[in-house]
Amino acid sequence: MPQLLGADVPGGADALRIDGPVLLATFLVTMLVGLFFGMVPLVAASRSDLAKVLAEGVRGMEARGGQRMHSALVSAELALSLALLVGAGLLVRSADHLQRLRLGFRADGVMAMALSLRERSFGEAADRADFYERLMARVGREVPGASVAVVNGAPFSGVTGTPVETPERRAPETGGPTAMVQVASANYFDVMGIEVLRGRTFNDTDRLGGPPVAVISESLTARLWPNEDPLGRRLRVAPQSQMAPARDPAWSTVVGVVADVRKTLTEENPADLYASMAQQPGLVAEVIVRDPPAGPVSRPSVKRSGR
Repeated sequence: MPQLLGADVPGGADALRIDGPVLLATFLVTMLVGLFFGMVPLVAASRSDLAKVLAEGVRGMEARGGQRMHSALVSAELALSLALLVGAGLLVRSADHLQRLRLGFRADGVMAMALSLRERSFGEAADRADFYERLMARVGREVPGASVAVVNGAPFSGVTGTPVETPERRAPETGGPTAMVQVASANYFDVMGIEVLRGRTFNDTDRLGGPPVAVISESLTARLWPNEDPLGRRLRVAPQSQMAPARDPAWSTVVGVVADVRKTLTEENPADLYASMAQQPGLVAEVIVRDPPAGPVSRPSVKRSGR
């Protein structure tokens, strides 16, 4: 769990292990409690007169109120036991799900810091792009050996699905493919250890004023161009979307495909659309610092059953 989520388990790693003496003591206490409550009725029955007990049992048939109370208590006990078993089963299932969950990035050794620029100080896109470049360079000098990147939507910082469209498939007013639009620096995928599946990520040629480029996730590729090569295709944020930078957003050319990255542990995760920070720098971003640098995330070798 600490390696998967990049966070320490409360109480340390030993808090998750099964302690042998504690397990043995619990088993012995359970056996003693079962024997005690099982022997008490037997002892009471052995000391009573059988004929008298039978006679009282016949008369007790008329006392329905006591039997109803007894039945209600037994039913409540069974219901509470069932709830406890179901809760324990769901807990084990959730823990197993987290162990098998593939995040799509490496969370160990990562620190993130959110920042917001004043529009009156950084009103021009060129000023914002230059600031982010200088910021990454300075953090890299101040933290030797660390790798630094900038993105406006780090994993687990929120989920927002934005409609996207292609020249062949325009987005309707409602519905259609959606993606989480993120603006990232060129080295973001290397710093986060996100696997590049096809093509390339951003480089120094993707500058402000140049042809807009985009990197998309594997799931967005399957939704927009199933069984086709997405490299060289064009897409954009739908004009009616609140995330659209203009009434008629520019078309971006797909230059690479990367692995899907999870945004939450439980909810449905939208696909990813990455734009270049050098081309579309915003006022809000997160600085990602990793020490040491991460390699690409390897795909799991376990067999997955179809659903």
